[in-house]
Amino acid sequence: MRIGGSTIPDPRLIEAIEGAIITVNGDLRDWRLDRLAEGHALLSAVSPDEVNGEKALVVIWKRAVMAFAAADLMETHRDVSATNEGAKRAEEQAPTACDHRRNGVHAIRDILGVTRTTVELI
Repeated sequence: MRIGGSTIPDPRLIEAIEGAIITVNGDLRDWRLDRLAEGHALLSAVSPDEVNGEKALVVIWKRAVMAFAAADLMETHRDVSATNEGAKRAEEQAPTACDHRRNGVHAIRDILGVTRTTVELI
């Protein structure tokens, strides 16, 4: 994975992925316990829907993990130099990390089967 023009070392990438897995699994803990109570031991057993030969919920779970890992890496590996161009690139990356985090939240909400937006009338 390349973030901000630099290559991420494998140990850092592994750390980001592990952290993302913990985040996604934590956010899905109650949902997972409900599925276990229904008799589904594996995520792939919850829904028959497939995408490109893989269970759809597994694809969405992977998307959430990748998004949170990318957000973590974007926040911690900025392409910063002494030039104005480097500073501008660093500023442009901050929204990208937020975008990845948003995508991770959306993927989790897709698994939970809840809407992505909460709207309240005042």
